Amino acid sequence: MTRGLLAASPAPLAFAALTVALAATGELDTATAVRAGVAALTVLVVTVLGGASGWRGRVGAMLLFPAGLALFLVTDAQRRALLLWVVLAAAALAAGAVSLTVARGWRRKGCAAALALALLVVTPPPEGPSLGWRLAVAATAVAAAAAAARRPETGMLVAALAPAVALAAPPPMAVGALLLAAALPFLPAAEQVASRLLPLAAAASLAGAAFGAWGMRLPSPLFPEASPLLPGVAALAIVAVPRVPVALAAALWLAATVWLGPIQPAVSGQPVVLTAASPRAELTAGGELATLVEISLAHASELPDGTPVALLHAGGASIPLQAGRDAAEWAHRRADVRRVVRHGLPRQPVWRPQRAGDEGLWAVAGRLRLPAAAPFPLVAERVPTLPERVQVTVLATPMRRSPLLPLLFGAALVVAFLQLASGAWASGTAAVPWVVLTGASILARVAVPPVAGAIHHHAADLALAAVVVAWLPAARRWLRQQRDTLAAAALLVPLAVATPVLTPPLYGDEPYHLAILDALRRGASLPQAVTAGAPPGHAPLHGPFLAVLLLPGYSLAGRTGALVELALLAAVAVGVAACRARALGAPPRRVGMVVALAVGTAPLGSYATQIWPEAAGMLAVATCLVLASRGPVARLMTSGVALMAAAVKTRLALFTFPVAAAGLWLGKRRRRQGVVALAVLATAALAALGVARLFLGHALGAPRTLGSLLAVEPRRALLAAGGLLFDPAGGLAVAASLSLVAALGLPRLVREGGPGERGAVMGCTLTVLALLHSVEWYGGGAPPARYLAAGLPVLWLAGALLLRRPPPAIAAVPALLPLAVTCWWALLARPHFSINPGNGRFWLAELVAERFAADTRHLTPSFLVPSVATAVFPLVAVTVAGAVWLLGRWHPSWVRWLGQQGVALWLAAMAVTALHLAWRTDRWVELEDPQVRHRGGRVEPPPGTWSTYLHRRGWRLADGDELLVPLRLPEGCRVSLVGWLEGAARQGSSLEVRWDEGRWARVTLVGEGVGRVALPPPAAGGRRTLALRFHAPSGGEAVADRLEVER
Repeated sequence: MTRGLLAASPAPLAFAALTVALAATGELDTATAVRAGVAALTVLVVTVLGGASGWRGRVGAMLLFPAGLALFLVTDAQRRALLLWVVLAAAALAAGAVSLTVARGWRRKGCAAALALALLVVTPPPEGPSLGWRLAVAATAVAAAAAAARRPETGMLVAALAPAVALAAPPPMAVGALLLAAALPFLPAAEQVASRLLPLAAAASLAGAAFGAWGMRLPSPLFPEASPLLPGVAALAIVAVPRVPVALAAALWLAATVWLGPIQPAVSGQPVVLTAASPRAELTAGGELATLVEISLAHASELPDGTPVALLHAGGASIPLQAGRDAAEWAHRRADVRRVVRHGLPRQPVWRPQRAGDEGLWAVAGRLRLPAAAPFPLVAERVPTLPERVQVTVLATPMRRSPLLPLLFGAALVVAFLQLASGAWASGTAAVPWVVLTGASILARVAVPPVAGAIHHHAADLALAAVVVAWLPAARRWLRQQRDTLAAAALLVPLAVATPVLTPPLYGDEPYHLAILDALRRGASLPQAVTAGAPPGHAPLHGPFLAVLLLPGYSLAGRTGALVELALLAAVAVGVAACRARALGAPPRRVGMVVALAVGTAPLGSYATQIWPEAAGMLAVATCLVLASRGPVARLMTSGVALMAAAVKTRLALFTFPVAAAGLWLGKRRRRQGVVALAVLATAALAALGVARLFLGHALGAPRTLGSLLAVEPRRALLAAGGLLFDPAGGLAVAASLSLVAALGLPRLVREGGPGERGAVMGCTLTVLALLHSVEWYGGGAPPARYLAAGLPVLWLAGALLLRRPPPAIAAVPALLPLAVTCWWALLARPHFSINPGNGRFWLAELVAERFAADTRHLTPSFLVPSVATAVFPLVAVTVAGAVWLLGRWHPSWVRWLGQQGVALWLAAMAVTALHLAWRTDRWVELEDPQVRHRGGRVEPPPGTWSTYLHRRGWRLADGDELLVPLRLPEGCRVSLVGWLEGAARQGSSLEVRWDEGRWARVTLVGEGVGRVALPPPAAGGRRTLALRFHAPSGGEAVADRLEVER
């Protein structure tokens, strides 16, 4: 047990340290911090009592990492709390499922009791920890332990029902249900019944944890549109599911959630309050979309049912709204109001939590759906006969299309396919992805807008979680059978299908390739299609051959079909590289590990789900490597593959032609054979240059000449080389850290590989050298490592050979997995994060800046906009890597322990970062950064500008636009604004300045060019909010660049 405690305790302790740090800095309330820390420590108790070893013993601790991310990155307080408690409940359930299976005797009883307590911690009592609640908690723990004494499934079932103690009313009913569940082990076929009911109980437990942030009993009705057939369906399911496999039973529980009612729409916007003094207001209408209207009343408890309260005017029609039918007193459920209110609940009530804890209250409103209307204004008017003190609050929201339903439905289809195709439906984890989907489906149907809105917001995360959990056991089976392409395609193809649901075509090359595809589908010639895909006012940048390759899929299914083709190309590239790795002597298990890591980490997923030529380049490189190791005919074919790759994108020739040259030269001892090989290679190279010249107007592409490739400035070359390695948005070290580790195996690949592998390494070197001159070495508006992505098969081979005889320090690499998986997950679930804006920012730093309302530029080691971090981060990374390497030589066991503590290390890093951001004072703040709240205006330069970092950046303001800037200031400082005026603003404009909620002061602005103006000093240091409001004559504008703080 001591060894298990040492292995499992760092992650929960680091999570508790993170909650303490956030509470100390005021970013988390103390009660939530204590509860979250106790829940994490309870997960530790469950894990230690179970005594499971390996990754199974750390699964609960692993799930503490996404809980920490929710605390660290999510800005919205309600959504942050909901995610926190749901993920902590998932961590407890995961740890309990593993521990109850492994533990025996008293340990199993203790695991069940600890699991029940953990779930009760994340779901607090509705009215505080009363004596009755404490007795119920004790009864729950005893019931779970008693049930687990005979069968682990029943103990897990009783523990999963524990949140009913906190949420059900009255508590004795919940305790009675638990006691009945505890008696289940003594019934016939208890194990089958419990295992089939467990997925529903676990999903309900996760759904109940979503209400843990408020500590209130569930409102009723929670599902106002539930089908009247729901009780019958539930009874039929309880009778039927014990007779079917566990996976099918879990899928049936998901299907049964349809009877809870339709998925609730996401609601946004600000409500309008109608009073006797202001009885009329125009609302936000949906226009071509349906409109959702919510109506609540204040000071209206004396209104009887049917009293008209307001009218909705849409075009020539008027819709009357009545108390008790369409609206209700918002505090209808408050004890003092409930005794005197004279009208009932609306027909479709919705609930919103007001306050929290012991003072909590569910506010109620009525909901009305208006069909799509012509472009008429939607006006709400208060009825004049209402008592003067009655207020009517109206919120109108256009019902925009949400990806939630297609993502959940698509994820269910993918999970079913994966389990049926691989045979994983019979495994012990088959129900887990269905639990995720069932919990999401339940929460999406509750009439609580903050909960349903959070599910809409995280629909991609939930679908991806279900698919990944189903893919892992399926991929494990396929990789053991060396079916690498199938394993890769099973994940990449669903991700490609989901991308058009998540985002329109992204900025970068994708819109141009789609324009070429559309022109070809309409029957245009190749030159006409290339012209159609050229950027406005620029020469063509893309040839037509990638579009020709993707045209079949695009003709069948549009953008989705083209992305599926790219995903299949990437999957085949993975499979071909895996075959070559086994041919080089890499152990099959290590090759399977490399395949799983290649598919499950960046940047392969991004280039398989967005239209870039890199997936085709990967397949070309992998194919050339295989052909170069075969017979004479196959080696001749490498020139053809290299030619096709260069036709798709000219720069791919740098990867493929060195491999082709090495393959053709292999075994050519006679001069005549060497001349033939050279002739074939030269013909292919000239053909590639001719294709580029024909369609792009220049053999190397219009922006490039041979002289520009050779004209390398030392500073630019240093930044480009460092950026390709360490830049967080465009390099490998952050987004694709495991690929950078795999590069350590390149020397071994050169020594032990064939001529093709040595040629591929040379091709990668030539590609890097060709980028040293470029101002767009980072790939423009592309995912990370764009120009290096075609060389990924080389890194996969290097990684496989590195794992054949791994040095001791490699045991620390698993510590990088939390960062690698987080980047992969974020870039796929939010594809717009993958687009590098070229302004020195990074999506993770932007989320942290917005969460803590603090500047994070000094933490971003950008090689586009260099700072101190640009020099410090590589030095620290190299120093840490060297220290781990030495430690591996001296104490290999320490390195293995370090590799197991990746979650703890990253949680500790979050805690340190939170403390640093709270205590650091600002020196300057860029006013286009995300922590600055912009009320009007637009970013400068505008989106789509090439190489944004080469331009002056800021926020463009017109008359009346306002900025709210959070600052952390030292005592006695002076603050200056840097920017410039344009147009009529140069002849005279002004800036209103206010600190916090103080008085406005006016500063006169005049002049040309970039200048600095001193602002009124703050009254004191510390956390301050600076408001800036710009005023200028008509047509005048200003660009606010940054604030500078002088000590």
